[in-house]
Amino acid sequence: MKKSILLSFAAILTSSMLFACSSSQIGTPSTPSTETGSGSGTTTGTTVAFAKIQSIVENRCVTCHGGGRTEAGINLSSPESIKAYANQIRRTTVSSRSMPEGNSTGMTQDERDLLGQWIAAGASLQ
Repeated sequence: MKKSILLSFAAILTSSMLFACSSSQIGTPSTPSTETGSGSGTTTGTTVAFAKIQSIVENRCVTCHGGGRTEAGINLSSPESIKAYANQIRRTTVSSRSMPEGNSTGMTQDERDLLGQWIAAGASLQ
C-alpha cells in the first residue's frame, strides 16, 4: 500500500515538473528588443551592469537552467546564453512572473525589475 502511494506521489510530482517547464515556455533564443520599461509598468533609462544580472541568474535561475541541468532545453550558464534568452527571460520572469517556478529560489521584485531594466536597455554584456 505504501509503495503504491509513493509511486503515485512520484508520478504526480514528475508530471507537475514536466508541466511547469512545458513547451509553451521553450523558445529559440532571440535578440532582445529595445522596448522601454522593465515589464513592471515602469519606464527606465537606467543602465544595469551585467555583473548584477549574472549574479541574479546564477542565484535564481541556474539551479534549473544551467550546468548539467537544463530544464526546457534552456541553459543560462554563460553570458552569451543569458543575452540570447533575454526576451524569454522578460516574458517568463519579468512580465508573467511564472519563473522561477513557484518562485522556488526566492527572486525579489527588485531583481525582476533589474532584469527588465537590463533587457530594455539592450541587454549589454558590459
